[in-house]
Amino acid sequence: MNKEKVAEFYSEVWKKTTEKKLQWAETASDGVYMAPMAGVYTIKVFSYSELPDDGQPSLSLFAEEKLVLDITYKVFDERALQALYDLVMGQVKGTDEKIDDALGILKRL
Repeated sequence: MNKEKVAEFYSEVWKKTTEKKLQWAETASDGVYMAPMAGVYTIKVFSYSELPDDGQPSLSLFAEEKLVLDITYKVFDERALQALYDLVMGQVKGTDEKIDDALGILKRL
């Protein structure tokens, strides 16, 4: 696996996620979020990797439901993978909006 391409893929996913250009959604599996791309590819972030007994986050690319790329802490920075997972989860769950709403209520008390 080409480490430069892995880093570039991660960087583009991070960038497009922060720009809200990827449409992340929850899946039926707990701790897994997905974003479709062009009807052919799907990006998934996991709160765990597919490795047995491994609780580390991972980022995967699928083409027509077949795994193409699996980025785990063994090939990429674990903190970066966790940061991406947290960003995606926050977007899907609307965390920032809910915190803003709660802060507004607290300030009016």
